Amino acid sequence: MHRRVRYELFLAEDPARRSAAKREIASRFGRSPATVAEAPPGSRLERFCELRLRVRRSRVWEVARELAAIDGVVDVDPEVPLGHRVDRAIAGLETAAEREQEREGPRPSTDWYHQQSRFPEAIRFARAEQAEGRGCWSGGETGIRIGQLDTGYSDHPDVRKVRKEQGWNCVVPPPWIRWLRPGWRLDPRDPLVMAPPFRWASHGTSAASIMVGLPTEGRGLQEGHEDRSDGVFPHVDLVPYRIGNSIISTGILLARGIARAVGDGCRVLTMSHASVVRSRLLIEAVAEAYERGVFCVAAAGSHLRKLWFYPARLPEVIAVAATTIDGEPWQWNNSRSSAEICAPGTDIYRPFARRRFLGLFGRPRYGYGWSEGTTYATPVVASAAALWLAHHGDAALQERYPEGWQQIEAFRRLLRQTAAPHRDPASCDCYGAGLLHVEALLRAPLPAAAELVRAGEQPLDETGEDAVDRVADKELIWLCGAGKVQTEDRSGDELFRFVRRHASRATGRLLDGLEAPEEADDYARANPRSEALKQYVARASDR
Repeated sequence: MHRRVRYELFLAEDPARRSAAKREIASRFGRSPATVAEAPPGSRLERFCELRLRVRRSRVWEVARELAAIDGVVDVDPEVPLGHRVDRAIAGLETAAEREQEREGPRPSTDWYHQQSRFPEAIRFARAEQAEGRGCWSGGETGIRIGQLDTGYSDHPDVRKVRKEQGWNCVVPPPWIRWLRPGWRLDPRDPLVMAPPFRWASHGTSAASIMVGLPTEGRGLQEGHEDRSDGVFPHVDLVPYRIGNSIISTGILLARGIARAVGDGCRVLTMSHASVVRSRLLIEAVAEAYERGVFCVAAAGSHLRKLWFYPARLPEVIAVAATTIDGEPWQWNNSRSSAEICAPGTDIYRPFARRRFLGLFGRPRYGYGWSEGTTYATPVVASAAALWLAHHGDAALQERYPEGWQQIEAFRRLLRQTAAPHRDPASCDCYGAGLLHVEALLRAPLPAAAELVRAGEQPLDETGEDAVDRVADKELIWLCGAGKVQTEDRSGDELFRFVRRHASRATGRLLDGLEAPEEADDYARANPRSEALKQYVARASDR
């Protein structure tokens, strides 16, 4: 069966090679690649383009190899569809989260996460420091723009401060909607879809309220719901960038949203979203933000512990895990993303929006309910970054740290140094230095620029012929992740057999050459080829 597949192509820096590659692609595939519209002018992202092709499902990766073999094509990322079992796993994740929200027993005070993160004390300290001439924020609007990459905005009265008129919609609607609404790009409104597996209607609304929620005085709420929640730092301009209907994706719209937000001048990006694909466009978009001094804060993810989540796993990103009201790491945190810090993320009283009929039709209804996840820990840390920037002042920070990445590394260092330590030291291996302490973060003296070390991946060698090898690695990473979700992965090399059955012909030959490790534990003895595959994928994911 054929389907339309979108390929992201990263082309060579040399304009002549880039032009020759585009001509060769048009000659072989009958279509010319189009430039990525969201790329900021003058950035490396201008070297990206996309190509839409009708391809048989079994040949998606074979075509990616053919594209990578063209001189001037440095990297290729196909938009791979989720399998049905992965869809069901995500739907199961949502169901588990809903069960936790509906648990019985007393709930804490709705502002407990303000108190645990020490936001009220930090705000009082910043205002006092400004009054004494030692700080830059007096308590009013900061003018700092935070880009929120999520499901979009709603008209819930709690988040009326969201700057929806400045937002951007990365999700391309069907042709008839584009014809009826030619300005769809400028309207990142959440469609509030509740059909599985895209059941996270108003996810962006709930996350936005953690930062900029305001008192509603009951106006616009459905009967039986009351507003008992406010944002930790509503003195920012929160701009919505809609990148999908779900919190987990295999697509490449997250990278496009990052690129657009950076071009729009956002200083902080909050991403309560997880992609299971480590695309080149995502890597370069995050690197571009990092070099420009844009703080990328992302959820470390939860529940699907067999998968790596991006962008949280990228070294430039500040990954955030969730804690409970007792200050302990949440049991469903994803330990594979190596979080920098923990922040409150359970027992969160937040706003939501739902449609009246079947979760799909009718006017939205606005209410409140309980939820949990790294979704809510992430905007708390993003708000702390905005307060830190406002307190120290943009001019002073630029003078002290002339390179944009140095501001991020200074914040990262202080974030870890001032965190309240975990009670169990073993938690530091997975959940960062400890629990966010915003007051201590503001009080800490700034480190010297010479002490800071740049994070990031090694640049690609664009002169070699390893683009095809990179595509093979990506195929194995993707198939291994899907196989972990869809198999028991206990004995009999079930994982290896799954990947071998679904791999393209050329990648299958690579698999046949993998050798079992010499030193083996119980799993490796029962699954020698699966263990060899896992070790190869672990190395490939770090390349």
